[in-house]
Amino acid sequence: MLKHRLIHPKINEVLGRAGHHAKVLIADGNYPASTTLGPNAELVCLNLSPGIVTCAQVLEALVTAMPIEAVNTMGIPPDDPYALEGDPPVGMSIAGF
Repeated sequence: MLKHRLIHPKINEVLGRAGHHAKVLIADGNYPASTTLGPNAELVCLNLSPGIVTCAQVLEALVTAMPIEAVNTMGIPPDDPYALEGDPPVGMSIAGF
């Protein structure tokens, strides 16, 4: 019986095979997964509808199932005219492993 909120069978399988210091990439539909996945990576698509499921929602479920050492976000350089103040929000709709 699972005692956490993550119930997605494929994600649980991938996390079960992951070792110490494994990395999980949570990315939106704009991430070029088809051309950037490494040889040991596994892609799990959660795209239901635009904006559903978000990166933040996936991360919320992941933290209930495994210890997280660090979270890194990608953003626009601070001198870019489209840059936001502070750290970028964590958000996405496809989870890649």
